[in-house]
Amino acid sequence: RLFDDFSADSCLIIKNLNEFEIRLRAAMSISFPNAICGVGRVDYCDPYFLKKDPDVFFTKHFRYQYQNELRFIWVPETPQQTLRPIFLELGCLADICELITLNVEGVGRERIMEGMYREFETR
Repeated sequence: RLFDDFSADSCLIIKNLNEFEIRLRAAMSISFPNAICGVGRVDYCDPYFLKKDPDVFFTKHFRYQYQNELRFIWVPETPQQTLRPIFLELGCLADICELITLNVEGVGRERIMEGMYREFETR
């Protein structure tokens, strides 16, 4: 389902979260040295029954609860009107991650997705 939600043809499965976080923080500190970093699981809430003072960085509509999201955030030291995109180089991640891609030569994305759904239904 996530492939469709994000119009994606690949995903990264992080197998060693601690090491991934170390590498991500190191790369981010080069581009955004004075930012405050936060890491946490997203809290999924019903928008009609919000908790008092929800954490805007880690709160999301409960319709996305299936995403089971862990979020990394960086907040600038001083407020900014606009933020530019930041592109990070983490180096090779093969030792801590696995890349899953749906790009199979000669097979359409829809056919691959059908096969994936069928495979998960039979498990």
